[in-house]
Amino acid sequence: MPAETKPTGLDVVGLFAGIGGIEIGLGEAGHQSKLLCEVDADAQAVLKARLDGVEIRSDVTTLEGLPSCDLVAAGFPCQDLSQAGRTAGITGSQSSLVEHVFRLLDSADPKPTWLLLENVSFMLSLDRGNAMTWLVQQLESNVTIPIIMANRVRLHPAVIAVGVVVVGQLFGFIGLFVAVPILSLLIICVEEFWVKPVEEGYAEVRRSELELPGPVEQQVGPSPDKGEAPPLRPAS
Repeated sequence: MPAETKPTGLDVVGLFAGIGGIEIGLGEAGHQSKLLCEVDADAQAVLKARLDGVEIRSDVTTLEGLPSCDLVAAGFPCQDLSQAGRTAGITGSQSSLVEHVFRLLDSADPKPTWLLLENVSFMLSLDRGNAMTWLVQQLESNVTIPIIMANRVRLHPAVIAVGVVVVGQLFGFIGLFVAVPILSLLIICVEEFWVKPVEEGYAEVRRSELELPGPVEQQVGPSPDKGEAPPLRPAS
C-alpha cells in the first residue's frame, strides 16, 4: 500500500473569508485551508459547501489565536474604505476590524511566513492614503525609525504598497519589515549623491553666467584726453 503523500502547498488561515474567493483560489493553486473565520451565516453555508471539512469560526474578535500556518489571508471589511461606502477611513467601525489580524499575528507562535491583505483600491487616496500608512505601520510593529524615514522622504502610500509587495517577494515575511527603510534609504541616497550635486552644479553655472563686472572706479584729476579737469563751481 503506497504511503500517504503529505501536501506540499501552504497551510492557509482565511480571516474575513466571505464565501471563500481567496481561499478557493489558493486551493486550486495547490494550497490547503486549515481555518476559516466568517461572521455571516449565509457565507458560512457557502464555505461549508465549497470547503468541506475545514474548521469555521464565526467571530474574529473572539478568536484567541492562529493555528500553525504558512499564510494568513484577510479580505477585511471595505465599508469604511470604499468610494461607495461610508468613507469613514481605517478607523471606521467595520474596516478597523483589521486590527485583529495584527493582534493574531503578534501572538502567533510560530509566526506565518506570508500575509495576504485584500481591499479596495480607493483606500490609497482616501484621507490622503492614511489607511495604507496605518497598515504599513502595523506591519512594521510601529518601529519609529522606518516611519520617520518614510516621512523624511515623503513616500506616497502607493509607493509603500508596491515596495512592500516587491521586497516581500524577495525576502519573504521579513521583507514587510524592511521595505520602507530600503525605499527611504534609496531615495535619500539618490537625493544626496545625484540630485543635490546636479542642482548645486546648475546653480553655480547660473551664478557665473549672471555675475556682473566689479564697480568702475570714479576718475579724479586730469583726463588723459581732455586736459585738466574743470574747476568746481563754487556754491552760490
